Amino acid sequence: MSAGDLTKNQTARVVAHLQRAYGITPHEPLLILAGGADNLNVRVRADSGDYVLRRYDLVGRTRAKRELDLVRVLVAKLFPTPLPIKTASGSFLSNLDGRPAALFPFVPGKVPLKYSVALAKQMGAQLATLHLATIAMRTSLRGWSDLADIKLAQRRMGDLKIDGVRHYANAISENLNAHRQSQCRLPAGIIHHDFHRGNILCNSHGRIVSVLDFGEACTGPFILDIARSLSYMCLDGPDFLLTPTLRRALLSGYERKRRLLPEESDALPLMFALANLADAARYLRDHEWSIRSIKECHSWRVFDANRWA
Repeated sequence: MSAGDLTKNQTARVVAHLQRAYGITPHEPLLILAGGADNLNVRVRADSGDYVLRRYDLVGRTRAKRELDLVRVLVAKLFPTPLPIKTASGSFLSNLDGRPAALFPFVPGKVPLKYSVALAKQMGAQLATLHLATIAMRTSLRGWSDLADIKLAQRRMGDLKIDGVRHYANAISENLNAHRQSQCRLPAGIIHHDFHRGNILCNSHGRIVSVLDFGEACTGPFILDIARSLSYMCLDGPDFLLTPTLRRALLSGYERKRRLLPEESDALPLMFALANLADAARYLRDHEWSIRSIKECHSWRVFDANRWA
């Protein structure tokens, strides 16, 4: 959602919710924060402090609770992410407009405007810290869905009337075959799955002070988290190319905290390909009637430009 003020009706509902659930009377106006494409995120100022109210618009209460359970574990292990605030009844979840919601302390900081070597190193270190913090954690989070999304797209190839879709279909077949032929079991656990600069806050010195939005957190190979972060970096780069210095910086930052096994390093090109093909599958699912060419899909452009970076 784009930044802006809430409507009068929205404001009335949020104010009533905050008073009822948390005993907080906010100051107006309430501001919708930019960047929350899938959920409503509202900046709340009150005498008791500054907060962010998050309404989960795409998932139900069970999934939201699992996400908050993960956040609580991470905070207990000193991972930089805000701890949700309990309601008056002692729950970490509330109900806003029939949707699950949670209140977080507002973390001062800014989303970095671009990737840099220094930021990439920090991102690698934070990914490794996340993986180590949750490596033995029992969780009910779902497994990674990238392969399932790719296979669903493969079954629907004949229905897509888009220029260049045959190249996408061939890439799917090639990389699914490569995955089937891969016999090694990669180290796995809880992964963020959406770790890009838009989900990071930095202080005035460029240091990461908070990692946000665990809405895509799932279980999967740790190397997939790295691959997805590298993919996001390509979206900012010229011609969708992965900058070698950023790739090396992220990997070096990661390995300062957790050493990659040889089989993980070997699997990185394939995971990078699968990550982009999966994101392309989701894009085509949501936009198949509004695009004419596969080249309009940025995830496909990243895949096509980096075979292998």
